[in-house]
Amino acid sequence: MRATPGKWICGFLRVSIYVRDGFRRYVAWVGPYARYLSGRVGRVPERCLIVTTSYQHPYVRNLRQSVGRAVLFMPQRQPGMFTPIVPLRDVDVFHLHFVNELGLDLDQTRQLIDQLRSSGTKIVWTAHDLISHDKDYDRFEPLFATWANAADGVIHHSHYGERLMRGRYNFRAECEHLVITHGYRREHSDLRLRDQRSQIERTYGIAPASIRIGLTGMPRVERDVLGFLDGVAASDNRDIQVVCWSLRPGDVTPDDERIAIAEPWRYVDENEIERRLAMCDLIAIPIAPDGEMLTTGVVSDAVAMGLGMLISSWEYLSERAGEAGITCGDSSAEISDALSRLNIVEVERAQRASLRLREQRHWDKLSEPLVDFFKRVAVE
Repeated sequence: MRATPGKWICGFLRVSIYVRDGFRRYVAWVGPYARYLSGRVGRVPERCLIVTTSYQHPYVRNLRQSVGRAVLFMPQRQPGMFTPIVPLRDVDVFHLHFVNELGLDLDQTRQLIDQLRSSGTKIVWTAHDLISHDKDYDRFEPLFATWANAADGVIHHSHYGERLMRGRYNFRAECEHLVITHGYRREHSDLRLRDQRSQIERTYGIAPASIRIGLTGMPRVERDVLGFLDGVAASDNRDIQVVCWSLRPGDVTPDDERIAIAEPWRYVDENEIERRLAMCDLIAIPIAPDGEMLTTGVVSDAVAMGLGMLISSWEYLSERAGEAGITCGDSSAEISDALSRLNIVEVERAQRASLRLREQRHWDKLSEPLVDFFKRVAVE
């Protein structure tokens, strides 16, 4: 069937916006680099110049956008990224995020650390992970241990995460640790979309629901999505509906009409994620309590949209979800019992608590202590 002009134009505009947004992100280093050069030419260097890895990761983008001109972030060149190289002698802090994204082996890692040390550049590591999500211990444990021993400062997203990280790896006595909560995802925070719930659910072809529970996020070893769906099927609560985009390819889900969407995880753009969140009441986070995850961005997504959370007994969730979390246990039987008791009053209470967390976790409130930490580490 031939597309109508209106549909063609809308499709073209969507693609154009996506391309323009991608291009803007690709050249996001241009402004900071111009500031760096102007400081060099005018012999007025920035007070704190930070070269950061994972420059376009959502967490790093939110951090960069929040600090304004308090510090200057420049990207470290990584595979597949073009960016000018800033001499290390000008760099105050090397900010490490995801070790696996560096693409370095152990010898290359040691060489980079030696270069940072010889240039006087301090190392700050934001500890998102205890180990790579693929659990490649032979490759990554030596790399994590090497960075831990070299770090001058470490940022943790929870006290629980700090305890796990320091229990696994050896940090120098003079390494400074900062615990600060994960800011919410601003890309997923347009609360006006919640008023468009009926329209959004129609585009997905699903019926209205009193309590809609979402399962989002990439599959992880610790994330028991199928166990949660088994709990849904065993529950006798007919007021709930589940939409799931977190399956692994080949996963077989229970045959239950309350599971309205059951799809494997795949990359989608930020607007799509935001729309999915906006039509939910709760986000389920069935993560095993004895796993190796330090944090999850799903919490920041739920808080961004003011959604309550159904949480396991994983300690990170009890620390960071607070009153926005409704405990549902870890086994399918516990989840079934919790869902059978779930009611709209409890859901609305969790949503109000999530909106309170949203106020506390705005990046503008988190940026100042982070900037102070970078500057303190840089001069020590």
